[in-house]
Amino acid sequence: MIPLLDQDNPYRSGLPEQLRLSWDDFRFHVSPANLQSVGKEADWLVVAYMAADCNLAEYMFDDLMEMKAVGSDAALHICVLFDGPLLTDSFFARLNRGTKLSDDIIIRFSELQTSKQLTLTMALQLAASFPAKRRLLFLSGHGDGWKGALLDQDIGLEQYHNQAGRLILPGPGAECDALLHRCQLEAQEQINKRLNLEESSSPRGFDILAFDACYMGNIEAVASFVEHAGIMIVSEDQMPGDGYPYERVLSQLRNNLSQSSPDLAASLVNETKRFYQSPGAPRRKVTQVALRTERFPAFADSFVQLVRGLIPAMTDDAVFRAVCYALEKAWRLGSTGNIDLKGFLLKLLDCSLPAELRGETKVVLEKWADMVLVSAVPGQPDTANGLSIYAPPPHQFKTSYLALSNQLPNGLGLWTWLLGFCTVTTLGAGTPGHPLVQAIQRTMEDMISRGEYNPAQPDRTVD
Repeated sequence: MIPLLDQDNPYRSGLPEQLRLSWDDFRFHVSPANLQSVGKEADWLVVAYMAADCNLAEYMFDDLMEMKAVGSDAALHICVLFDGPLLTDSFFARLNRGTKLSDDIIIRFSELQTSKQLTLTMALQLAASFPAKRRLLFLSGHGDGWKGALLDQDIGLEQYHNQAGRLILPGPGAECDALLHRCQLEAQEQINKRLNLEESSSPRGFDILAFDACYMGNIEAVASFVEHAGIMIVSEDQMPGDGYPYERVLSQLRNNLSQSSPDLAASLVNETKRFYQSPGAPRRKVTQVALRTERFPAFADSFVQLVRGLIPAMTDDAVFRAVCYALEKAWRLGSTGNIDLKGFLLKLLDCSLPAELRGETKVVLEKWADMVLVSAVPGQPDTANGLSIYAPPPHQFKTSYLALSNQLPNGLGLWTWLLGFCTVTTLGAGTPGHPLVQAIQRTMEDMISRGEYNPAQPDRTVD
C-alpha cells in the first residue's frame, strides 16, 4: 500500500469511500538534511500555513508540490503546515527538492484545527526552528473578510472517524495513536537539542504576509492582521482556486535572494497577475494589492475623521443623499455585503458636499495611494480597487458585524454609526423596536463610554 502522502495527489479523484491507512501513515522521522538545518540562518524563510481541510485540498496540495519543486537549501527555508481532509495528512515539513514528501516531515498529526489561533502559533514556533534574515508567510484556505478566514471543515473526523466502516486502520487505534505520539516526541526532542529554546520560542513578525484566500482585502480584516507584518498582500474579491504561482515566485526568489521585501511583494503580485493572463493558464480576474502596513494607521485615521464628519452632517438632506448614493453605486462584491471602499469615496466626490467633507474625502484617497505598494486591480470607480468595507442594504445587515466592529482598532467601529443612521432613516417609523437598530444603539453607547466618539460635532456648511 502506498502511504497517503507519497501518492501523486491523494485528493485528485475526490475523497475515497473507505480510507485505508498503513503503519507508514503514523510513522515518521526527521531527515538528516532537515535536522542539520535546524537553527541555521538562511536569507529567507517562507512559511505556508495551509488550511486544506476543505474542498480546496486538491488545489492546495498542488501548491505544496510547487513549493517542493523549488525546495529548501542553506539560503532558503521553505516550510509548510498542511492540514488535509483525511486523517494523518496533517503535518509540518521543511520541503526539499528530489525527496519523497514523507521524508520532509518534521512533525505529523492525526488531525489539526487550522482555524484555531493556537495551531497557527504552533506552526510559527516550529518555523522559528529555521531562522532567516527575512520572512514571508502565506495564509491559505477559505477567506470571508470580517467574518473570518481559514475555514476548517473537519472532513476526516466527520466522514471517516465518526462513521463506522469508513476508516480501515493497520491495527488497533490505540497502537496507531501511540506510534504517532512516540514519533512526535522523538522529533521534538531531536529539534530541541539543536536549539536555544529561549531564542526560538517567541516567533516575531513577518516581513510579508500574503493571503491566498478570498475577500481578505476587507478593511475590517486588514485591521486585524496589520500589526503582524511589514507588508500585507490581500485580494479584495475572490482569489483564484489555483492560488499563487508558487513555483514561479519562489524560483525567482531563489535566483535573487538579496531582493528586498518590497521587491518580493511586487514580484508576487505582478507574477500572479501575469500567470492568470498568460496563454494556457486558467483565465481568472485578480484583485490583489500589497499594502505598507506602517501607513495603515494614517489611512484609517483619515477615514475615521471623514466618517466622524459625515455622521452629524447627514442631518442635511443633500449630504444624506450623497452618502446613500455612494453606498448604492460603489462596486459591490456579490452577496458578501461588502463594497469597494475607494469607489465609495469617489462616488461621494460626484455629489455636492460641504467643503470640509470634500477635503477630508480627498485626504483619505491620498492616504490610500500612499499605503498601496503595488496593485493588480481594474482600478476604476466602478470596479475593484483593492480594499472593501461592509455596507449591505439594511435588510441584509448581519448583527454579528456589530460585535466585531465594536472591537476594531483605529476607531473603525465608527463606521457602524454611519450605517446605523442610514438604517434608521431607511427603515422609517418602525425603527425604535427593530432588533438591528437596537443592536446598533448598544454599539454606539459602548463607543461613547470608551471615549471613542463624541456625538457633539460643529455644524458644517454646504458648498
